[in-house]
Amino acid sequence: MQGGTRNCSSDAGLQDSLQYLGTQFEEALTDALASGLITPPTEYIAGRVATLYVLIHSGQVLPDSCNYTDATDHALDTLRDAISAASEKLCEEDYAAGIIGLNVSLAAATLEKAGVQAQLESKGANTTIDWATKLLLGPFGYGVQAFSKVCTPLPGVDYTAPTESCTRTGCSGSAGSSSGSSGSGTAGLDASILGVPDSADTGFESDGGEALAQLFVYPVKSCRGIQLQAAVVAPTGLLFDRQFMVVKESGGRFLTQRQFPKMALVQVAVVPAGLLDGSVDLGACPDAALVLNAPGMPELKVPLARPAASKPQIQVTVWEWSGLAADEGDEPAAWWSRYLGLPCRLARYAGQPGSAAGPAEGDPFRRVVDTDWAPAGSGAETAFSDGFPFLLANEKSLEELNSQLAYKGEAELPLNRFRPNFAVRGARAFAEDKWSSLRIGGAGPEGEGGIDFDNVKPCSRCKVTTIDQATGEEGMEPLVTLREQRSGRALGWETPPDFRGSLFFCWNLTARQQGVVRVGDAIQHPRHCQQRSGAEGLLGRAMQTSCTLRAPGRAALQCGAGRSRRCSGRQGVPVVHARMAGGLEGEPIAELLNGAVTSGPDLSVEVNGLKLPNPFVIGSGPPGTNYAVMKKAFDEGWGGVVAKTVSLDSSKVINVTPRYAKMKSADGKEVIGWENIELISDRPLEVMLKEFKQLKQEFPDRILIASIMEEYNKAAWEELIERCQEAGVDAFEINFSCPHGMPERKMGMAMGQDCEILYEVCGWINAKSTIPVWAKMTPNITDIAQPAHTALAAGCEGVTAINTITSVMGINLDTLRPEPCVEGHSTPGGYSSKAVKPIALAKCMQIAQMIQRDFPNSGATLSGLGGVNTGRDAAEFILLGSNTVQVCTGVMLHGYPLVKTLCGGLQAFMQQHDFKSIEDFRGASLPYFTTHHELVRMQREALDAKKKARVGLAKDDEWSGDGFVAEAASMVSNN
Repeated sequence: MQGGTRNCSSDAGLQDSLQYLGTQFEEALTDALASGLITPPTEYIAGRVATLYVLIHSGQVLPDSCNYTDATDHALDTLRDAISAASEKLCEEDYAAGIIGLNVSLAAATLEKAGVQAQLESKGANTTIDWATKLLLGPFGYGVQAFSKVCTPLPGVDYTAPTESCTRTGCSGSAGSSSGSSGSGTAGLDASILGVPDSADTGFESDGGEALAQLFVYPVKSCRGIQLQAAVVAPTGLLFDRQFMVVKESGGRFLTQRQFPKMALVQVAVVPAGLLDGSVDLGACPDAALVLNAPGMPELKVPLARPAASKPQIQVTVWEWSGLAADEGDEPAAWWSRYLGLPCRLARYAGQPGSAAGPAEGDPFRRVVDTDWAPAGSGAETAFSDGFPFLLANEKSLEELNSQLAYKGEAELPLNRFRPNFAVRGARAFAEDKWSSLRIGGAGPEGEGGIDFDNVKPCSRCKVTTIDQATGEEGMEPLVTLREQRSGRALGWETPPDFRGSLFFCWNLTARQQGVVRVGDAIQHPRHCQQRSGAEGLLGRAMQTSCTLRAPGRAALQCGAGRSRRCSGRQGVPVVHARMAGGLEGEPIAELLNGAVTSGPDLSVEVNGLKLPNPFVIGSGPPGTNYAVMKKAFDEGWGGVVAKTVSLDSSKVINVTPRYAKMKSADGKEVIGWENIELISDRPLEVMLKEFKQLKQEFPDRILIASIMEEYNKAAWEELIERCQEAGVDAFEINFSCPHGMPERKMGMAMGQDCEILYEVCGWINAKSTIPVWAKMTPNITDIAQPAHTALAAGCEGVTAINTITSVMGINLDTLRPEPCVEGHSTPGGYSSKAVKPIALAKCMQIAQMIQRDFPNSGATLSGLGGVNTGRDAAEFILLGSNTVQVCTGVMLHGYPLVKTLCGGLQAFMQQHDFKSIEDFRGASLPYFTTHHELVRMQREALDAKKKARVGLAKDDEWSGDGFVAEAASMVSNN
């Protein structure tokens, strides 16, 4: 290895070599990315970066006395610029290319951490290059996958040559011109990039091998589906699809898994089965029936032979649509009322197909699709679906979503989470985003004989996708990952306005003809760009002003001239837009190496002898529930992890589902409150201890804290302490604060509210523990400083505040049941997220003042948490005396990469005030709190001093009519 001291980055020879390298890399990379295949570009980029780094690192390509670190940085910058140039040449796409570029920048750190020098010395350069390439495949695969989603150009096309401009709204004659849609205002995209030539031919073609892989119908809305080999395309959707719906007896409002996840457990059959594919005529089957089975319920048979139109009518509502439906009678009503626990009825769609012009005047049965989205004049209709008659999924898109879940340590999801009618196989991931229409079946050279469908609107996903269709249990995914990858904001689909915060997966379709489709039918789509009538764009008239659907907005990633993917902030802090790294949009992001910022103000802290690279710690809860998620936290750079609370006997811990409820902002786009009724870990202690050991072996320098809880039993506490210490954890956090479930066993909050018991238990713990102990405080008490004082007096080194606040999230005004609702009932839970931050700040301030007053110079510490989502939130806790800042719900909402946003935001705050370290400002705001009595005294003195200037009013009788507004303004502190 050659590790000289001279910075030879500016040497002419090296400059020329790197310039040539960059040009060659750009050309080769363009071809690789244009192939549209994920693996070759991933291997190509990883191989090039690995080769360059290893050769420079070994000194084989450097002049004498060169410092390989400087040269490597320069070379990697060259490759990153080449990636930007290749991306711009292909599709002017910044976001995904930025992810690849970021991983190029971090490649050196990744290889150094993995021990590249040891590999070189023992294996040699060639073997090390192979080793390094494999190591980089994972990080680069993520970026290339993101790139392939938003930029999938055709192979073999000269992207520098002038081509016809083609968008979904039409074609125009010159490259780069605006689309043919009136009023669009959006630059047209290269026809070759969209995957279409410049001709106006409207034939159909396949990308090669696309076929209908799976078919499903869902006869009862929100119940289990039936998989078919063939299905009839009828006017309202596939035959029997969403023809039945459960509604509230009072008012007729539809009920779904959103309110009752157990509806997923209702098995549905249509007898005889031939009715579904059209091979059997309903008129010839007087005994035909809809058959329902559910856990704990008798089988229900609903006769099908009697026409729906001849049955009694009830008023029903599906979202904005309200009309009449057939009532299936008292027996189904009683069955459903018993199963769901509230009075309800089973309704059947009774609409008759109308003309393309729409339903007859006054027809109360027929439901027509929103005309803002359906093709003009189609008269498309649907039964009881949420909005459209057909839903299409792409198996490759699901595969890519699952790869993102696996990357985050989450379980893969089956297709049934998304409840599609059609599943396509053989298409590229998210190719459906580019299809304006498709044809299923058809054997002719132009696809004649098939059934044509219009891709009318991307499907906005809801909580039903988080419900396991086999168990009825509710989780977090895929909505968390969709929020990161497939929100309207992330995709650049911001017209109409409600798209910005929506999460998209699958596409809604309408059909132009009727007929039969079969598994194995070819899937074809328009061979060329089609000019739709009027001003309809890809998403219909409602999105005619936004046709650049493949790429997010570019402006957010431009940091001045030069289109650099990295921009230096004050004091040289590398800043990356939050969208690139999974953070909150608009927040700066710091680059981390093993949790430490690579430049800018120092964020490291030392707490009770524990050294953390940054002050951000995963709070005890789901984000620290097992090895996979805790490893993910360390990989992303969290300063420490508090594992989910463990106890000796996990068999006593039984969780229920659903166990979360959200409070959203008025516009529904932001979660401001989060309630949980989740208990401590239900995993065996032996399993958790094994994973603790594994984590400490892999991350010996990172801080792992065991959160523990037990009953009022000295021997149990001592055993738990001893076993956790043997596993190698760095500290303990004692859960004296869980507000639900555990207090029923005299644990958690029940101990934290009783200072006498608290003192005794802390004494047992500290007598046994040889590592730092933090006591986690409950906010559900009048004066939180009292139990905090008790814990410190009993020997604890620190306290954590706050745990969640006892709460009832709300009452569902449709069902009259509390949320979260389990079998029709609930229990008060713990409240967290943004809304609790003011309360948490007040509690932390009280504890910090107590520590300053009663435990000066003792080393007692405070770990603050409650509503932290940004670096500026964290700065407030530190200003009030917190040594570390914990985040739990924030991770559940934004993912583990949030730590980069937190570090970037905290550094930006520190730069603003020229703070160099955390200790420079920790507790700086505490002196500005006093009593109300003191505020009155200080203001009286100030008023006396300024009496002549008449700033503010001392008494109510000083108010005047004419000067009322000015007098009020004179007493406002933050004008």
